[in-house]
Amino acid sequence: MIAPSLPILDPLARALALLGRQAPWVLPASLALGAAVPSLADLARPALPPVIFLILGFALMRVAPARAVAAITRARTLVAVAWQQLALPLAAVAVLAALQAAVPGLPRGVLDGATVFAFSAPVLSTIGLALLLRLDAPTATALLIAGGATSVMILPGAVDRLAPGAADLGAAALGLRLAALVGGAALMAAAVRRVFGAGRVEAAGPVFDGVFVILMVIFGLAAMDGVGPRLIARPGETAVYLVVALGLAALLAAGGLAMRPVLGAGAAGAAALCSGLRNMGLTVAAAGASVSDDVFLFFGLVQIPIYAVPAIGAALARRRDLVGSSKKH
Repeated sequence: MIAPSLPILDPLARALALLGRQAPWVLPASLALGAAVPSLADLARPALPPVIFLILGFALMRVAPARAVAAITRARTLVAVAWQQLALPLAAVAVLAALQAAVPGLPRGVLDGATVFAFSAPVLSTIGLALLLRLDAPTATALLIAGGATSVMILPGAVDRLAPGAADLGAAALGLRLAALVGGAALMAAAVRRVFGAGRVEAAGPVFDGVFVILMVIFGLAAMDGVGPRLIARPGETAVYLVVALGLAALLAAGGLAMRPVLGAGAAGAAALCSGLRNMGLTVAAAGASVSDDVFLFFGLVQIPIYAVPAIGAALARRRDLVGSSKKH
Protein backbone atom coordinates (compact mmCIF):
# COMPACT_ATOMS: atom_id res chain seq x y z
CA MET A 1 0.00 0.00 0.00
CA ILE A 2 1.01 3.68 -0.32
CA ALA A 3 0.72 4.32 3.39
CA PRO A 4 3.04 2.55 5.84
CA SER A 5 1.89 -1.02 6.35
CA LEU A 6 -0.43 -1.29 9.36
CA PRO A 7 -1.86 -4.70 10.32
CA ILE A 8 -5.24 -3.14 11.07
CA LEU A 9 -5.48 -1.94 7.46
CA ASP A 10 -4.60 -5.29 5.86
CA PRO A 11 -8.22 -6.59 5.83
CA LEU A 12 -9.34 -3.37 4.12
CA ALA A 13 -6.57 -3.70 1.52
CA ARG A 14 -7.54 -7.33 0.84
CA ALA A 15 -11.22 -6.39 0.57
CA LEU A 16 -10.46 -3.61 -1.93
CA ALA A 17 -8.24 -5.93 -4.00
CA LEU A 18 -11.03 -8.53 -4.04
CA LEU A 19 -13.56 -5.90 -5.11
CA GLY A 20 -11.26 -4.81 -7.92
CA ARG A 21 -11.30 -8.34 -9.32
CA GLN A 22 -15.12 -8.33 -9.39
CA ALA A 23 -15.31 -5.27 -11.67
CA PRO A 24 -16.60 -7.14 -14.78
CA TRP A 25 -19.93 -7.94 -13.12
CA VAL A 26 -20.14 -5.26 -10.41
CA LEU A 27 -20.00 -2.37 -12.90
CA PRO A 28 -22.89 -3.50 -15.17
CA ALA A 29 -24.91 -4.27 -12.04
CA SER A 30 -24.55 -0.65 -10.93
CA LEU A 31 -26.19 0.53 -14.17
CA ALA A 32 -29.09 -1.89 -13.71
CA LEU A 33 -29.52 -0.80 -10.09
CA GLY A 34 -29.49 2.88 -11.02
CA ALA A 35 -32.15 2.35 -13.70
CA ALA A 36 -34.31 0.17 -11.44
CA VAL A 37 -34.10 2.43 -8.35
CA PRO A 38 -34.47 6.04 -9.56
CA SER A 39 -34.17 7.48 -6.06
CA LEU A 40 -30.70 5.93 -5.71
CA ALA A 41 -29.58 7.35 -9.05
CA ASP A 42 -30.96 10.77 -8.10
CA LEU A 43 -29.04 10.61 -4.83
CA ALA A 44 -25.78 9.76 -6.62
CA ARG A 45 -25.98 12.37 -9.39
CA PRO A 46 -24.69 15.38 -7.37
CA ALA A 47 -21.54 13.36 -6.66
CA LEU A 48 -20.80 12.94 -10.38
CA PRO A 49 -18.29 15.84 -10.86
CA PRO A 50 -16.04 15.01 -7.86
CA VAL A 51 -16.25 11.28 -8.64
CA ILE A 52 -15.14 11.88 -12.25
CA PHE A 53 -12.29 14.07 -10.97
CA LEU A 54 -11.12 11.26 -8.67
CA ILE A 55 -11.51 8.59 -11.37
CA LEU A 56 -9.35 10.66 -13.70
CA GLY A 57 -6.80 11.35 -10.98
CA PHE A 58 -6.48 7.68 -9.99
CA ALA A 59 -6.12 6.66 -13.65
CA LEU A 60 -3.40 9.24 -14.38
CA MET A 61 -1.63 8.34 -11.13
CA ARG A 62 -0.83 4.92 -12.56
CA VAL A 63 0.60 6.17 -15.87
CA ALA A 64 4.39 6.68 -15.98
CA PRO A 65 4.89 10.19 -17.43
CA ALA A 66 8.08 9.35 -19.34
CA ARG A 67 6.51 6.33 -21.00
CA ALA A 68 3.41 8.32 -21.92
CA VAL A 69 5.44 11.16 -23.47
CA ALA A 70 7.51 8.69 -25.50
CA ALA A 71 4.39 7.03 -26.86
CA ILE A 72 2.59 10.30 -27.64
CA THR A 73 5.44 11.89 -29.60
CA ARG A 74 5.57 9.15 -32.24
CA ALA A 75 4.47 10.42 -35.65
CA ARG A 76 2.02 7.57 -36.21
CA THR A 77 0.37 8.29 -32.87
CA LEU A 78 -0.22 11.91 -33.85
CA VAL A 79 -1.85 10.79 -37.11
CA ALA A 80 -4.01 8.29 -35.22
CA VAL A 81 -5.11 10.93 -32.70
CA ALA A 82 -6.10 13.33 -35.50
CA TRP A 83 -8.16 10.55 -37.06
CA GLN A 84 -9.67 9.50 -33.72
CA GLN A 85 -10.52 12.96 -32.34
CA LEU A 86 -11.36 14.93 -35.49
CA ALA A 87 -11.95 12.91 -38.65
CA LEU A 88 -14.00 10.10 -37.09
CA PRO A 89 -16.25 12.38 -34.99
CA LEU A 90 -16.98 14.63 -37.98
CA ALA A 91 -17.82 11.60 -40.12
CA ALA A 92 -20.05 10.12 -37.43
CA VAL A 93 -21.91 13.39 -36.85
CA ALA A 94 -22.42 13.75 -40.63
CA VAL A 95 -23.94 10.27 -40.78
CA LEU A 96 -26.25 11.04 -37.86
CA ALA A 97 -27.27 14.40 -39.36
CA ALA A 98 -28.19 12.61 -42.58
CA LEU A 99 -30.16 10.07 -40.54
CA GLN A 100 -32.01 12.85 -38.76
CA ALA A 101 -32.88 14.49 -42.09
CA ALA A 102 -34.15 11.15 -43.42
CA VAL A 103 -36.16 10.45 -40.25
CA PRO A 104 -37.97 13.70 -39.34
CA GLY A 105 -39.20 12.34 -36.02
CA LEU A 106 -35.72 11.60 -34.71
CA PRO A 107 -35.25 13.60 -31.47
CA ARG A 108 -32.79 16.47 -31.68
CA GLY A 109 -31.29 15.30 -28.40
CA VAL A 110 -29.97 12.20 -30.18
CA LEU A 111 -27.74 14.31 -32.43
CA ASP A 112 -26.66 16.55 -29.55
CA GLY A 113 -25.73 13.60 -27.35
CA ALA A 114 -24.01 11.81 -30.22
CA THR A 115 -21.93 14.92 -30.98
CA VAL A 116 -20.69 15.20 -27.40
CA PHE A 117 -19.89 11.48 -27.29
CA ALA A 118 -18.11 11.44 -30.67
CA PHE A 119 -15.76 14.32 -29.78
CA SER A 120 -15.02 13.03 -26.28
CA ALA A 121 -11.71 11.45 -25.27
CA PRO A 122 -11.38 7.66 -24.80
CA VAL A 123 -12.63 6.23 -21.51
CA LEU A 124 -10.03 5.92 -18.75
CA SER A 125 -10.35 2.13 -18.56
CA THR A 126 -9.01 1.57 -22.09
CA ILE A 127 -5.50 0.73 -20.83
CA GLY A 128 -6.77 -1.95 -18.47
CA LEU A 129 -9.15 -3.30 -21.12
CA ALA A 130 -6.33 -3.43 -23.66
CA LEU A 131 -4.28 -5.55 -21.23
CA LEU A 132 -7.28 -7.79 -20.50
CA LEU A 133 -7.98 -8.33 -24.20
CA ARG A 134 -4.24 -8.68 -25.01
CA LEU A 135 -4.24 -5.66 -27.29
CA ASP A 136 -1.43 -3.11 -27.66
CA ALA A 137 -1.49 -1.36 -24.25
CA PRO A 138 1.22 1.26 -25.10
CA THR A 139 -0.85 2.36 -28.09
CA ALA A 140 -3.96 2.55 -25.91
CA THR A 141 -2.02 4.67 -23.39
CA ALA A 142 -0.82 7.07 -26.08
CA LEU A 143 -4.26 7.43 -27.69
CA LEU A 144 -5.90 7.92 -24.30
CA ILE A 145 -3.59 10.69 -23.12
CA ALA A 146 -3.10 12.46 -26.45
CA GLY A 147 -6.79 12.03 -27.24
CA GLY A 148 -7.72 13.55 -23.91
CA ALA A 149 -5.53 16.61 -24.45
CA THR A 150 -6.86 17.06 -27.99
CA SER A 151 -10.45 16.66 -26.86
CA VAL A 152 -10.12 19.48 -24.33
CA MET A 153 -9.11 21.79 -27.18
CA ILE A 154 -11.57 20.61 -29.86
CA LEU A 155 -14.71 19.46 -28.05
CA PRO A 156 -15.98 22.80 -26.66
CA GLY A 157 -15.99 24.47 -30.06
CA ALA A 158 -17.47 21.41 -31.78
CA VAL A 159 -20.30 21.18 -29.25
CA ASP A 160 -20.96 24.92 -29.41
CA ARG A 161 -21.22 24.84 -33.22
CA LEU A 162 -22.72 21.40 -33.92
CA ALA A 163 -24.82 20.77 -30.80
CA PRO A 164 -25.69 24.15 -29.24
CA GLY A 165 -28.56 22.58 -27.32
CA ALA A 166 -26.33 20.13 -25.49
CA ALA A 167 -25.38 22.51 -22.69
CA ASP A 168 -26.23 26.05 -21.70
CA LEU A 169 -22.58 27.11 -21.79
CA GLY A 170 -20.38 28.85 -24.34
CA ALA A 171 -17.34 27.17 -25.85
CA ALA A 172 -14.91 29.24 -23.75
CA ALA A 173 -16.63 28.44 -20.44
CA LEU A 174 -16.89 24.73 -21.25
CA GLY A 175 -13.25 24.65 -22.36
CA LEU A 176 -12.06 26.31 -19.17
CA ARG A 177 -14.04 23.90 -17.02
CA LEU A 178 -12.71 20.89 -18.93
CA ALA A 179 -9.14 22.19 -18.67
CA ALA A 180 -9.54 22.79 -14.94
CA LEU A 181 -10.98 19.30 -14.40
CA VAL A 182 -8.31 17.48 -16.40
CA GLY A 183 -5.47 19.75 -15.28
CA GLY A 184 -6.43 19.47 -11.61
CA ALA A 185 -6.59 15.67 -11.80
CA ALA A 186 -3.19 15.58 -13.54
CA LEU A 187 -1.65 17.77 -10.84
CA MET A 188 -3.11 15.55 -8.12
CA ALA A 189 -1.72 12.44 -9.82
CA ALA A 190 1.73 14.02 -10.26
CA ALA A 191 1.80 15.13 -6.62
CA VAL A 192 0.94 11.65 -5.33
CA ARG A 193 3.59 10.00 -7.54
CA ARG A 194 6.19 12.53 -6.38
CA VAL A 195 5.40 12.30 -2.66
CA PHE A 196 5.04 8.52 -2.40
CA GLY A 197 7.17 7.40 -5.33
CA ALA A 198 6.23 5.53 -8.49
CA GLY A 199 7.18 2.16 -6.98
CA ARG A 200 4.77 2.45 -4.04
CA VAL A 201 1.99 3.72 -6.28
CA GLU A 202 2.42 0.75 -8.62
CA ALA A 203 2.60 -1.68 -5.70
CA ALA A 204 -0.75 -0.36 -4.47
CA GLY A 205 -2.36 -1.24 -7.81
CA PRO A 206 -4.80 -3.90 -6.48
CA VAL A 207 -5.99 -1.52 -3.75
CA PHE A 208 -6.47 1.25 -6.32
CA ASP A 209 -8.48 -1.20 -8.44
CA GLY A 210 -10.94 -1.62 -5.58
CA VAL A 211 -11.21 2.13 -4.99
CA PHE A 212 -11.67 2.60 -8.74
CA VAL A 213 -14.57 0.12 -8.75
CA ILE A 214 -16.28 1.98 -5.88
CA LEU A 215 -15.97 5.25 -7.79
CA MET A 216 -17.22 3.63 -10.99
CA VAL A 217 -20.25 2.18 -9.17
CA ILE A 218 -21.18 5.67 -7.95
CA PHE A 219 -20.60 6.94 -11.49
CA GLY A 220 -22.82 4.20 -12.94
CA LEU A 221 -25.64 4.93 -10.50
CA ALA A 222 -25.47 8.67 -11.23
CA ALA A 223 -25.38 8.12 -15.01
CA MET A 224 -28.71 6.31 -14.81
CA ASP A 225 -30.48 9.29 -13.23
CA GLY A 226 -33.74 9.74 -15.14
CA VAL A 227 -33.26 6.71 -17.39
CA GLY A 228 -35.72 4.45 -15.56
CA PRO A 229 -38.60 6.97 -15.47
CA ARG A 230 -37.92 7.99 -19.09
CA LEU A 231 -38.01 4.35 -20.17
CA ILE A 232 -41.39 3.88 -18.51
CA ALA A 233 -42.86 7.15 -19.78
CA ARG A 234 -41.45 7.03 -23.34
CA PRO A 235 -40.12 3.53 -24.12
CA GLY A 236 -40.03 4.01 -27.89
CA GLU A 237 -38.02 7.22 -27.74
CA THR A 238 -35.64 5.75 -25.17
CA ALA A 239 -35.11 2.75 -27.43
CA VAL A 240 -34.14 5.12 -30.26
CA TYR A 241 -31.53 6.76 -28.03
CA LEU A 242 -30.13 3.35 -27.06
CA VAL A 243 -29.96 2.07 -30.64
CA VAL A 244 -28.16 5.23 -31.79
CA ALA A 245 -25.75 5.06 -28.83
CA LEU A 246 -24.89 1.42 -29.57
CA GLY A 247 -24.61 2.07 -33.30
CA LEU A 248 -22.39 5.11 -32.82
CA ALA A 249 -20.01 3.25 -30.51
CA ALA A 250 -19.77 0.43 -33.06
CA LEU A 251 -19.25 2.89 -35.95
CA LEU A 252 -16.44 4.70 -34.15
CA ALA A 253 -14.80 1.40 -33.18
CA ALA A 254 -14.88 0.27 -36.81
CA GLY A 255 -13.26 3.57 -37.74
CA GLY A 256 -10.49 2.87 -35.25
CA LEU A 257 -9.82 -0.48 -36.93
CA ALA A 258 -9.36 1.41 -40.19
CA MET A 259 -6.10 2.76 -38.71
CA ARG A 260 -4.47 -0.64 -39.31
CA PRO A 261 -2.34 0.54 -42.27
CA VAL A 262 -0.87 3.31 -40.08
CA LEU A 263 -0.58 1.60 -36.70
CA GLY A 264 -0.19 -2.03 -37.76
CA ALA A 265 -2.38 -5.03 -37.04
CA GLY A 266 -1.43 -5.32 -33.37
CA ALA A 267 -2.27 -1.72 -32.48
CA ALA A 268 -5.45 -1.43 -34.57
CA GLY A 269 -7.45 -3.29 -31.94
CA ALA A 270 -6.36 -0.78 -29.28
CA ALA A 271 -7.33 2.05 -31.65
CA ALA A 272 -10.78 0.50 -32.08
CA LEU A 273 -11.16 0.31 -28.31
CA CYS A 274 -10.15 3.95 -27.82
CA SER A 275 -12.32 5.17 -30.70
CA GLY A 276 -15.47 3.26 -29.74
CA LEU A 277 -15.47 3.84 -25.98
CA ARG A 278 -15.59 7.58 -25.26
CA ASN A 279 -15.49 9.42 -21.94
CA MET A 280 -18.59 11.60 -22.25
CA GLY A 281 -18.63 11.90 -18.47
CA LEU A 282 -15.86 14.54 -18.48
CA THR A 283 -18.04 16.91 -20.50
CA VAL A 284 -21.11 16.17 -18.40
CA ALA A 285 -19.12 16.88 -15.23
CA ALA A 286 -17.63 20.08 -16.64
CA ALA A 287 -21.00 21.37 -17.88
CA GLY A 288 -22.74 20.49 -14.62
CA ALA A 289 -26.39 21.47 -14.31
CA SER A 290 -26.36 23.13 -17.74
CA VAL A 291 -26.44 19.73 -19.52
CA SER A 292 -29.80 19.14 -21.19
CA ASP A 293 -31.96 16.21 -20.04
CA ASP A 294 -31.78 14.64 -23.51
CA VAL A 295 -27.98 14.72 -23.58
CA PHE A 296 -27.85 13.27 -20.07
CA LEU A 297 -30.16 10.47 -21.24
CA PHE A 298 -27.77 9.70 -24.11
CA PHE A 299 -24.87 9.82 -21.65
CA GLY A 300 -26.57 7.28 -19.40
CA LEU A 301 -27.50 4.87 -22.18
CA VAL A 302 -24.09 4.95 -23.87
CA GLN A 303 -22.59 3.63 -20.63
CA ILE A 304 -24.22 0.27 -21.41
CA PRO A 305 -21.71 -0.77 -24.11
CA ILE A 306 -18.87 0.83 -22.14
CA TYR A 307 -19.70 -1.10 -18.96
CA ALA A 308 -20.36 -4.31 -20.92
CA VAL A 309 -16.88 -4.48 -22.48
CA PRO A 310 -15.06 -5.49 -19.24
CA ALA A 311 -17.52 -8.37 -18.75
CA ILE A 312 -17.10 -9.48 -22.36
CA GLY A 313 -13.33 -9.14 -22.08
CA ALA A 314 -13.22 -11.18 -18.87
CA ALA A 315 -15.33 -13.92 -20.47
CA LEU A 316 -13.04 -14.03 -23.50
CA ALA A 317 -9.97 -14.14 -21.23
CA ARG A 318 -11.42 -17.06 -19.23
CA ARG A 319 -12.27 -18.91 -22.43
CA ARG A 320 -8.76 -18.28 -23.79
CA ASP A 321 -7.20 -19.56 -20.56
CA LEU A 322 -9.39 -22.67 -20.62
CA VAL A 323 -8.47 -23.39 -24.23
CA GLY A 324 -4.78 -22.87 -23.43
CA SER A 325 -4.99 -25.16 -20.41
CA SER A 326 -6.72 -27.93 -22.39
CA LYS A 327 -4.05 -27.76 -25.09
CA LYS A 328 -1.31 -28.25 -22.48
CA HIS A 329 -2.99 -31.41 -21.26
